[in-house]
Amino acid sequence: MSVTNKVTNGIKWQMLERILTAVVQFVISVVLARLVLPDEYGIISLVTVFVTLADLLVTSGFGTALIQKKNIDDSDVNTVFTFSTIVAIGVWLLLFFTSPFVADFYGIPVITTVLRVYALIIWPSAIGGLLRSLYMRELKFKALFLVSAIPMVVSGVVGVVVALYGGGVYALVIQNLVNAYGALILVWCISKRKLRLRYCKERIAELWKYSWKLLIANIADVAYKNIYTLCIPKFYNDRVLGFYSYGRQIPNVIFGTFNSAMVASMFPVFARKQEDISDLKGCLRKTIRSCNFFYFPIMIGITALARSIIIILLGKEWIESAWYLQFFCIVYGLHHIQNLNFQAISACGKSDVFLKYEMMKKIVGIVILAVTLPLGIEWVMWGQVANITIAVLMNIYPNKKWLQYKLGEQIRDIVPYVIIVMFMFLAVKGCGILLENMNFYLCTVLQVLVGIMSYMLAAWIFRIEELKETWNIIKSKIKNRD
Repeated sequence: MSVTNKVTNGIKWQMLERILTAVVQFVISVVLARLVLPDEYGIISLVTVFVTLADLLVTSGFGTALIQKKNIDDSDVNTVFTFSTIVAIGVWLLLFFTSPFVADFYGIPVITTVLRVYALIIWPSAIGGLLRSLYMRELKFKALFLVSAIPMVVSGVVGVVVALYGGGVYALVIQNLVNAYGALILVWCISKRKLRLRYCKERIAELWKYSWKLLIANIADVAYKNIYTLCIPKFYNDRVLGFYSYGRQIPNVIFGTFNSAMVASMFPVFARKQEDISDLKGCLRKTIRSCNFFYFPIMIGITALARSIIIILLGKEWIESAWYLQFFCIVYGLHHIQNLNFQAISACGKSDVFLKYEMMKKIVGIVILAVTLPLGIEWVMWGQVANITIAVLMNIYPNKKWLQYKLGEQIRDIVPYVIIVMFMFLAVKGCGILLENMNFYLCTVLQVLVGIMSYMLAAWIFRIEELKETWNIIKSKIKNRD
């Protein structure tokens, strides 16, 4: 098989892995959430941040360094294996002895034991990541798919069984441990490379020159993305964090899948058009409009049906998550616009512009969090909406210079879709009010149908081009079948 075919095949398997991972994790989280309390879910969300940061210290970006290095041998791999093992032991001991201080800081005593047990995931995660990097280097994406999928399903079943027997927060811990150790055992068994405790100072120094920048960037990125998770239990409590975390999970899964399937895949398309700015601008505008047409109704539809979705999936005990779910649908509903704008900028080779604005956005985000945290969780959520709005505007601005894509044009590519999706939102909410005395499940189904029909009607009234294109594609598919 040629390299091009291997890459194409690899992309397909990666996409399948991401989609399956999102679906399986979502199903598992729904089942487990019905069996554990919101505060227990909040505790595991908090502990996961510390473990993730510890895992980054252990891996230190060496997996990516091995993929990037032109030629590697057993000495490189064994050196990274030995280094990761030693650091993993040291980091686990650090978490073991500091966990009581973390528990005291948040006023949640159970964190001590949970963090100590959950931290056992660090070594298998790091070594499994090392072996996965070798498979990625060799473009063996089908094997990676199997290594991820099988342990994920098995660990989900184990986690549910533990939760059914009253495991509580430890059901979530055990589920993650089984997944990590299962993936490691599987990838180790199918790997032809035998890992040994061997260390070469020169090799680690060579890899470190490349990996240390990745380490700092990854730690900064993970810390920033989880800063709300770290702050909420300190200013409020773990129960609030539980509702917050699950409210974020649903739109996060949808955005992650959507981003992988459409937004991220546009980078190579944009890159091919970088010499023709007018063509690149036209492609960007078309992509933004298409994403708006398909993505907006999903997020706003979930916003309109948030209470019903939470009750159906998790039960009334989690109803407070519906409020957070509505906010996060708005926040994640705008992410694709900023991502696509910066994909286009990056495709033009303006990585310095990307870095500059990313740093500015992080500073703005931290300032907004610092201002809103003492005011209450409601202010925190409205602050996130303000933050994403500012981030979108900041991402739009550079394209005025580099692509001649003016703010007015961007607004014209967004506003019509906002109008028709708000029409849908009002129709769905109005249907819910009129049918509030009807059977709950039947009412929800009717609201979904009203939402679909009202959105199509509004798109037809406003003559949205993507509606016509979608209809033509459907007709073409039907004709081809006939």
